[in-house]
Amino acid sequence: MQAQNLTRTQVPLKIQQAACSTTQNMQYLIQYTHNASSWKKQQAADKCEAEHPGYYYTPAGKCLPKQCYCTIELGRRAGTRGVDCPENGKTDCEGCCTPQQRSPLCRMPRSMRKPSSAVLLKTAFLRSFPKGPE
Repeated sequence: MQAQNLTRTQVPLKIQQAACSTTQNMQYLIQYTHNASSWKKQQAADKCEAEHPGYYYTPAGKCLPKQCYCTIELGRRAGTRGVDCPENGKTDCEGCCTPQQRSPLCRMPRSMRKPSSAVLLKTAFLRSFPKGPE
């Protein structure tokens, strides 16, 4: 019972007493505690999702926001999160990524981005003037 995080008060006394009479009854007790433990976990998961939309219940007993991922040329990056993410941990699913998150330039430092044509024209224009006296 301790392995399933149940106390003696959570298992009816008659079941506890019957479990000690035969091996078969012990198997029933083991199954009962396993089912009760699963039921408690499911209750906690339902509560997490009901009270916090966009969250999921972890096996460790935490209520965390869902996180989806996007595949781009440079690898994998975080996609939608919380209520926008349909299922935690999914990659490239419907709703996993916004168009901006799919863009390889989205989180690339400005120094690594290709300059726009306007920047190139401005640079060429400025370079066309002779330098003043130094």
